[in-house]
Amino acid sequence: MAVESQVLPNRQKRHSIPWTFFLFRISPWRAPITGFVSGIVLLALLMLLEFGSGRPQGLLSGVPAIVVGCEYLLGDYRIGILAVILLAYSMTARYILAKWTHQTAAILARPDFVDAETIADTRRWGFIPGLAGSLLCLTFAADIAQRDVAWTRDYWILPHVINWAWCIPFGWIGGRLIYALIFNAVLISRAARNIEVNDLSETAPIDGAIRHGTRSALLSLMLLGLVSVHFLDPGLGLPAVVFLISLFFIGAAISALPAIGVGKVFYDQRDQQLAALRRELEIEEQQLISKDLDYEPGRISDIVALEQRLQNWSVTIFHTSIIVRLALYTLVGFMSWLGAAAVSLAVENFFGF
Repeated sequence: MAVESQVLPNRQKRHSIPWTFFLFRISPWRAPITGFVSGIVLLALLMLLEFGSGRPQGLLSGVPAIVVGCEYLLGDYRIGILAVILLAYSMTARYILAKWTHQTAAILARPDFVDAETIADTRRWGFIPGLAGSLLCLTFAADIAQRDVAWTRDYWILPHVINWAWCIPFGWIGGRLIYALIFNAVLISRAARNIEVNDLSETAPIDGAIRHGTRSALLSLMLLGLVSVHFLDPGLGLPAVVFLISLFFIGAAISALPAIGVGKVFYDQRDQQLAALRRELEIEEQQLISKDLDYEPGRISDIVALEQRLQNWSVTIFHTSIIVRLALYTLVGFMSWLGAAAVSLAVENFFGF
C-alpha cells in the first residue's frame, strides 16, 4: 500500500476533488503514513479533551462509571477509539483506491478514463453514496447503543457527542469508499473490454486487472475487519450482521470483475485468430487436393500445430499466486479485526476492568 501522496492525475485538476483528498495531496509523506499520523493526532486531541473533563481520572481512581458520567462510559471510550481508527483508515483507503484505479487505467492504455469519484463529483446524484453511508452508520449506532438517547446535559458528555457526531463524516467517507470500490471495478472492467490485443503473450493488461481486483479485495477486507469488531458487542442486531456479511461477498465478487473483463478481450482475440487459421487451413487443403502450384508442402502441419496451440491457450485468473495473495489479504483483514478487538482489551486493562 505504498502509494505516494502526490497530486492525483490531471483529471482531478479539472474537476473538484473529494475534500478528504486535500490532506494527502499536501502531505510530504506517503498516504498510509499520512493516514496513520492523522489518526494519532485526532486520537490524542480527543484524549486530551476528555482527560480535561476528569472522567478518565475518576475511573482510574475506582469511581463507578455511572457516577463519573455514564454506566457504559468504558464502552463509549472503546467505540470512540475504534471510530478514529475507522475514520483514518477510510480516508486513506479511499485516496489510495483512486490512485490505484488510475494506475490500472494507465496499464490498460485508457488515458481518457474517468473514475467513480469524478463521476460522483460531477453528477447530481453524487451525494447519495455518502448520504446513504451516513444514514446507515447512524442506524448501526442506534442499534449498538446500550442506552436511550436523552436530550439532557447529563447525557451529552464529550464521548457521546463524539460517537454520535462521528457517524456523519465516517458514514459519508465509508459510503463513498464502498461506492468507489464497486463502481471502479465495474469501470475498469468496461475499460478492459475496449483495449486492443495484438499479441496473446502480452499479459500486462491481465496482470494489471488482476492486481486491481486483489487490491480492492484487500481494502474491502480490511474495512470489514475493522467494522466487524462490533460483532463482539451484544447490542449489534441481526440486520447489521447480515449487512456486513453481504458486504464481504459483494466485495469478493466485485474484485473479480476487472480480470473477467480483460480476460474476455483476450479470449475474443484468441477466437479471431483461430477463425483466421481455420479459413487459411481450408484454403491450403483445397490447394493440396487440387494440386495447386501455390501450395507449400508442410504448411498444413504448421497451421494445425498453431491451431492446437491456440486451442490450448487459456487465461488463468485464479492461479496459485493469486489464491495465495487473496489468502494473505484475508489474513490481513482478520488481523485488522484482531487489532480492533485488542483496542477493547487495552481500554479495559488500562482502566483496570
